[in-house]
Amino acid sequence: MAAQPEDTHSSLFKKKKEERMSTRIDDLEKNIADLMTQAGVEETPQPSL
Repeated sequence: MAAQPEDTHSSLFKKKKEERMSTRIDDLEKNIADLMTQAGVEETPQPSL
């Protein structure tokens, strides 16, 4: 059964939204690292799961 046009549009919309959110999170992480560097704070290693 082929996907309905609404389903395809919805899937594309969700994927694009997820990509934007991922980019925003990456930018936020970079900004935090830059601020920590400016403040002279060293990053603590993240525990591995």
